[in-house]
Amino acid sequence: MFYSDFDNNGTSEPVISYYIDHKLWPIYSRDDLMQQIPSFNKRFLYYSDYAKADMSQIFGEKLKNAVHYTASQMASLLLENSGNKFIIHQLPMEAQWYPVYSIIVTDVDHDGKNDLIIGGNQDFSRIKFGAYGEGKGDVFINKGSFQFERLSPLKSGIRISGDVRNAVITNRQLVFGINNQKPIQYSFSK
Repeated sequence: MFYSDFDNNGTSEPVISYYIDHKLWPIYSRDDLMQQIPSFNKRFLYYSDYAKADMSQIFGEKLKNAVHYTASQMASLLLENSGNKFIIHQLPMEAQWYPVYSIIVTDVDHDGKNDLIIGGNQDFSRIKFGAYGEGKGDVFINKGSFQFERLSPLKSGIRISGDVRNAVITNRQLVFGINNQKPIQYSFSK
């Protein structure tokens, strides 16, 4: 993300970009960027011109003076505290299908190893990106050495739809807090 007053109007604008073949391209469509920075409308009258322009062609020298933030780890992961540093363990592929907002650590199968129950999703994303709705309140069984295997919703008995923002275990109940819905409860034995 680059952050600067790109149109010299006294207000800084964030512009998110991503790499394709080692070149930075704006994540925004022409319409989105022109809505954010209207003065650029005259520079890119045609969609075809904007589609061919990378970040340096759009913003030129202003990129050099912009505040630049990068994100290099986009995966959902587990951090192991080894005492003097954190060791990163990437969660299984099924936990990467949607944004994760809640993780419960508990022993689901009573084998002495902590398992995971995760919740997430994001229905309110831009139309061009689509909704992220694959999360069902997924249960991941710990196979040891930070290797987890997803239980199907049929086996776990949990099948949530909606944007989970939190989950807790209380009084032998697994409670999911979901945007614009009543909480959903499942009986659960610790």
